[in-house]
Amino acid sequence: MHLIRRLVQLMERGYSERSMAKELGISRPTIRNYKTRLGDSGKDYHTLKSLSDEQLSNLVYPPVEAAVKDDTRRLDIESRMDYLLSEL
Repeated sequence: MHLIRRLVQLMERGYSERSMAKELGISRPTIRNYKTRLGDSGKDYHTLKSLSDEQLSNLVYPPVEAAVKDDTRRLDIESRMDYLLSEL
C-alpha cells in the first residue's frame, strides 16, 4: 500500500506520469490506470491520504470476486472438473 500512498503524494506535487513511473518502478499504463481510478473516486488528495489502507486499496484495485464470478469460461471448466480429474 506504500506504493499507492506514494503515488498520491507524487500526483499532489504535480509529477508527470513518466516521472512517477520512474520513481515508483512501475509502468506508465499502470500509473495512468491508478490515476484514473483515484480520480474517478471524486476525492481530493488530502482525503485520499487520510484513507485507511483497505479503503485506498478498494479504490485502486477492482474487486476480484466480481470478475471471477461472471467468467463463463471458468464456469464451464468448473462444471467439467470432476470428469477432467477422473481422466488424470
